[in-house]
Amino acid sequence: AYATPYGRKTATEVGVDAFVTKPFNANELATKASKMITLPDRSGNTQTEPLKSSRSARLISIHSLRGGLGSTALATNLAFALQNLWHEPTLLMDADFAGGQIDMNLKWPGGLSWSDLLRASARNILKQTLFDASIKHDTGLHILTAPRDLTESDRFDPSIVRQCLDLLQQQYEYIIADLAHDLRNNTCELLNDSDTILHLLSPAIVSLQSAKKALDTYASSGIPDDKVELILVDTRPQYRATASDIESYHGRSLSAYIPYAAEMTHAIDRGQPFIKAYPSHSISILVENLAFLFSKPEHKAASQEKSSAVRGMPHFQHTSPGQNGTHQGIAHSLLKRFGLGS
Repeated sequence: AYATPYGRKTATEVGVDAFVTKPFNANELATKASKMITLPDRSGNTQTEPLKSSRSARLISIHSLRGGLGSTALATNLAFALQNLWHEPTLLMDADFAGGQIDMNLKWPGGLSWSDLLRASARNILKQTLFDASIKHDTGLHILTAPRDLTESDRFDPSIVRQCLDLLQQQYEYIIADLAHDLRNNTCELLNDSDTILHLLSPAIVSLQSAKKALDTYASSGIPDDKVELILVDTRPQYRATASDIESYHGRSLSAYIPYAAEMTHAIDRGQPFIKAYPSHSISILVENLAFLFSKPEHKAASQEKSSAVRGMPHFQHTSPGQNGTHQGIAHSLLKRFGLGS
């Protein structure tokens, strides 16, 4: 219906191969359609072939039903830590289609967004778009940002997300997904496909209740308990709730504790990952520990053989409980599961 020069120009820019305006002539439409059936794709093939790669990315998802807990910050820093540890292709993926903020946190308006993939997948040239797009941040990370046009957020049905994820998993060793604070179809699709889910919660009662609801939903969806890690985040200098109270409420152990840090805001204001801005901070060490623990077994095995070649080998720091009963660093239960606890 856009029978204007602007309409044609816009269509050409997104890569259409034919343009017909209404009202149209049936013969003209049939002729163009016949040509489209045999039109090769941008790679020169008559059909779209799957990517040829031996990679199968490990998908680590950051999730919470409550905002304001630092999900985006943890996703960004964990991805940066994995990139630094292994120097393998790593993708930071903003999967909050309506309110993602990774590009704003890193002050990076460029690169590839879900809007680009939406248009590409509709034309069956998604593969070529992923190959051609420059999505590398100056930290070395590859970043897939939220849709540039928020009105497009409702167009990302699970089939589109599934198609994109299948291709992305063949290009990267690690994908860190910052999920929306909901349990809608797209979020559940990514949760079910995740190798590890880091669920964030705070000691606030509303956050505890939301986390319980999320855990119940995970269980009813068939997500194994051992895929889910509870990460306690202090968003204020002090809370009265203790770690044991929280563990008792949920009937499971906490995997890690992230203390309050005013420096986190400073790093975001500078558009830098926290562990790059404050590499010696206890939170930076914690994130590096988590990155190592959730890495692929073959990478961890290689690092043990050549530990000097791996920058910033984890220290696995944790102390006795503090005044609010929480553990600094990696919780004992998580270390034991990886055979590292005493």
